[in-house]
Amino acid sequence: MKKIILVIGIIILIAASRVFAEDIPTLYEAKVLSDDINVRADSTVTADKITTLPKGEVVEVVVEKYDWCRIRLPKEAPAYIRKDLVEIIDDQTAKVVKDVINVRLSSDESSIILGKAGRDEVVIILSEKQGWYAIEPTANSFGWVNKKFIERIAVREASAVVEKDKKVEPKKKEKRKPVKTIENKTTEEEIILPAKEEVIIEGIIQSYGRVFKRVATHKLLTLDEKTYLLKGNKKSLDALVYRHVKISGTIISAPDQKLPIIEVSKIEALD
Repeated sequence: MKKIILVIGIIILIAASRVFAEDIPTLYEAKVLSDDINVRADSTVTADKITTLPKGEVVEVVVEKYDWCRIRLPKEAPAYIRKDLVEIIDDQTAKVVKDVINVRLSSDESSIILGKAGRDEVVIILSEKQGWYAIEPTANSFGWVNKKFIERIAVREASAVVEKDKKVEPKKKEKRKPVKTIENKTTEEEIILPAKEEVIIEGIIQSYGRVFKRVATHKLLTLDEKTYLLKGNKKSLDALVYRHVKISGTIISAPDQKLPIIEVSKIEALD
């Protein structure tokens, strides 16, 4: 009986670690309405302050709770991880070597936990301090902002939990009106606007080269020889050139761009 309880406990812990390591989707984006808006560790005015936001900054909201919104932390927010939980890639990046690690507000084991990072996730190192690294907050690091200080500006499709008996009608894609060209005096075919699509893709990162007014800095060559452009943190991408990686992100559109573009939210090194 004790062995059965022990096995069940281990299974629960493994399942919990996987949940913590998964990305939390963005509900919508919002713009900050005033200067020096406090981002707090919890949804109360007495909670510890993590950082402040300037007027006009755009934040990603992941949860709404009464008068508060949980947001993904901006890269300027303080964040720390223990040195022994990561493996150095170069002087600016490191790879997580444990299944799930804590991202904290300061370089102290008793400090507030801001978020998580999963195995093989790449983090940006800013400085070193007594057994800790100061890093840019990971994609799964969060704080709280009062709703009255932000304004919703964009909606993203989020995963919905649907009851078995209910059917979800797929959203119709918007269409642009036909546009007449002056030279040919013909009407273009209707263009379907691509919806934002969350993707997870494996492949080899390569530099995109010097391209005027480029929207991406790198490209991803998949095993089935498809090519995607990558838009994300250049330091992280540079550190993983010619490495086998798993990219999580959103397909975005750009004018005059033939290749699909992924706005990168998370990178995992697989080799």
